[in-house]
Amino acid sequence: MLGSLATFLTAPTFAGGTLLLGDGSPNPAYPGLHAWYRADAGVNGETDTPADGSVVTSWADQSTNGRHLTRVSSNLAERPRFDLDLANGMPAVDFDGDDFLWSANASSEFGVLSSPHTVIVVCRPTSADGGYIFDSSSSSGRTALITGEIATPGRWVLYSGAGTTIPGSTVNAGGVSLVSATVEAGSQALFVNGMPDATGTNPATSMSGIILGSRFNLDNRLTGSISEVLVYGEVLSEADRLAIEGHLESKYE
Repeated sequence: MLGSLATFLTAPTFAGGTLLLGDGSPNPAYPGLHAWYRADAGVNGETDTPADGSVVTSWADQSTNGRHLTRVSSNLAERPRFDLDLANGMPAVDFDGDDFLWSANASSEFGVLSSPHTVIVVCRPTSADGGYIFDSSSSSGRTALITGEIATPGRWVLYSGAGTTIPGSTVNAGGVSLVSATVEAGSQALFVNGMPDATGTNPATSMSGIILGSRFNLDNRLTGSISEVLVYGEVLSEADRLAIEGHLESKYE
């Protein structure tokens, strides 16, 4: 087990171009892949996994782009923890309702991802109380996935950055869910566990940075866990999205 983030940041290189590798897993060098966070690699810079219960201080990008999450609260109580088997026996980063982890929209970090884009997450919210799975880290351009809001409590909600939310189906609190969002101007869609869930025809803005477990202003924090986040700088075709979702469904059962 390696404890140095610097050690991990020397990422392997792959031949780009194809969406998936030969084993069906996402290709880290696919040109459209903007960032990829997975709890079974890169938490606290580990090439293996940290000890169960470890405080999470960073989450390394598994794409070849180096867009790592390295920003945490100075308050230890507001940092998530690593859990070895919380997601159907697979690792997860656990947020207890007070935690967050983020990357700024600076060019040296997550950057600004213009519309269109696709975000695919594996998560396990234990409370559908309006906590954010993810949001942009700046109000200047936002895409967000929320576990309910005042008008639609207890339901998945996609926010496309234009002041309008798109409510979906009921959140399965306590269960592992695979949720995908596609966003472009005039067309947004939400998919839950591989099935179409909700659509919208709103304007859309860029995605400026990313924060996990909280709204951009640190309100509405998540009670639950996140195991995987893939961000693509394009709206994936149905076939491509289903291929990635199929890999994740198999991985997390």
